[in-house]
Amino acid sequence: MHDDADNESDTGRSRGDGRLARRTVAAVVLSIIAALAVGQWLVEGLFVPMTVCSGSMAPAVLGPHCRFECAACQQPFVCGADVPEIGRWRVCPHCGDVVEIISPPMVHEGDRVLLLRAAFGRKGPRRWELVAFRDPQRPSRATIKRIVGLPGETVQIRRGDVYVNGRIAAKDWAMQCEMAVLVHDASTDGTNPSEPESRWKPVGDRSGWTRRGTRFLHQGGPASASSVDWLVYHHRRREGGSLVAGPVTDELSYNQWRTLRGDQTETVRDLTLCFQANELAGDGWLVVRANGGDDGQLETWIQPKSRSCEFRFNGQVVASGMVTTLGPLSEGHVTVGLVDGQWILAWDGRVVLRHERPKAGDAASPSERPWAIGSAGLTIEMEPPRVYRDTHYGRPPGVLARWGFDRPVVLASDEFFVLGDNSPVSEDSRTWPDGPGLRAKLLLGRPAIVQIP
Repeated sequence: MHDDADNESDTGRSRGDGRLARRTVAAVVLSIIAALAVGQWLVEGLFVPMTVCSGSMAPAVLGPHCRFECAACQQPFVCGADVPEIGRWRVCPHCGDVVEIISPPMVHEGDRVLLLRAAFGRKGPRRWELVAFRDPQRPSRATIKRIVGLPGETVQIRRGDVYVNGRIAAKDWAMQCEMAVLVHDASTDGTNPSEPESRWKPVGDRSGWTRRGTRFLHQGGPASASSVDWLVYHHRRREGGSLVAGPVTDELSYNQWRTLRGDQTETVRDLTLCFQANELAGDGWLVVRANGGDDGQLETWIQPKSRSCEFRFNGQVVASGMVTTLGPLSEGHVTVGLVDGQWILAWDGRVVLRHERPKAGDAASPSERPWAIGSAGLTIEMEPPRVYRDTHYGRPPGVLARWGFDRPVVLASDEFFVLGDNSPVSEDSRTWPDGPGLRAKLLLGRPAIVQIP
């Protein structure tokens, strides 16, 4: 009996060892097959490495560029490497100070992109997606642009926005964040010797707003709509050797090698404001006023104690909602955006209120004071606010504006309308002499990985 049990145990171990061996062999075989398959894909070009040689998609994807560090605010920034001349200067996009080029700057190659060629095998590209394709004018050259118009659609560009079939093509929240371009970061205020004061200024000598370091503080007060204490942003742009007041434009720091006349820049209406609000206390309201120009009064009201929020246009409530958290709001990251005809409030990165933006008349002029943050009976400690603009698709100069401006473009069933984010320097569906449509057969794939060198 005892010997039989030992034999059975030995047999079980042998069977177990056999199964383990078979599994090991199978795993090795599958690994070899997978490795061969991947190797075959790489050889046949399923994944193709590319180096970007143009700045037409900056700042999302960089071409050859030079890197600088501002001596005033110590912030790094990049500029296109087209004309890296000694004796010229570059403007820091963070604080507005100038960096003089005293020695030949190092030129860095463009971003390295891994192209996924099989991305559109079963499903075509989506709107706002980056695609790589053969240039219709130079088929031997591959280029990267952004899809904005799909087959069969009617596309037109108006005041920097894309309209599809007569309606504005609105980006979702994630894409708005991805395509936003920094206009000003208040954490650098006061570092520029030629602009020692903050661009955020309180209204009136009796304002409760004070500044401590880079933070802004407000100590309560009466909670009423008629007693909002405002902290107002004053936009400045550099013209030559000085900073001048004016509305936000489509100028891009990457393009500083280009000399633009005033009539070659366009004002941008689609703006976003972000800031971190801490130590919120009291029964009052946190208020964000947008534009302040001819668009009317667009105000976002947030009451931290009740977690309620409202959109008010010219004093009338047009939308309301709640921030979905437990208990009163004591802190949070606030984002208010006016992009693609949308009016959006996000709290800690989540959209809590969305409404159609009231339409501005064609004669409405953007303001040089596009944002204001107010307290109506609320105590606030606020981190430095940041102002962003949306990617703006401008009109190319002269005869280059061939398509999509004066009249809509109707795409064929196999055509796409593509644009470069760096609109002033991009050759795309707006400018191609043989027509605006990109044929589907010219698509190469999706840029899957962007690696900054």
